[in-house]
Amino acid sequence: MIAKIVELSLSQRLLVCMPGMLLLLGWLYAFHSLDVEAYPDPSPPIVEVISQYPGLSAEEIERLITIPIEIAMQGMPGLTDVRSLSIFGLSDHKFSFNFGTDYILNRQEVLNRLQMTPLPPGVQTSISPWSAIAAIYRYDMVGQGQSLTDLKTIQDWMLRR
Repeated sequence: MIAKIVELSLSQRLLVCMPGMLLLLGWLYAFHSLDVEAYPDPSPPIVEVISQYPGLSAEEIERLITIPIEIAMQGMPGLTDVRSLSIFGLSDHKFSFNFGTDYILNRQEVLNRLQMTPLPPGVQTSISPWSAIAAIYRYDMVGQGQSLTDLKTIQDWMLRR
């Protein structure tokens, strides 16, 4: 069986070389047309909205900020997933879109809808910079024999240096 395949391959060289040439041409076309990055981003376009309103509990943040923003963003073209987090004084939303949508247009649509969202006065809302791996970093400041104000002063002094 294998001897017949080898014999056919040697006698019909054109029949064997043509698929190889087609594969080579296909590879060259793909090489020039594909967008290759050093660190490819496997995640879909995500727009993150962070809203701060110091002094409110997580329940009040949910009722006054998180739910109105979620309602305002529903129905956007290409929106696939909405994830939100409400904690003390902070509301964080992540809006995921289809892979084929344009990130800049998605971001602009979120900004437009955010301006029309009825939020309490004094809420500081911003869109976080674009990054697939960005996250909010939370930590506790502890010290022996020092008040929270002293620790905050030391932290500010160290960050400015």
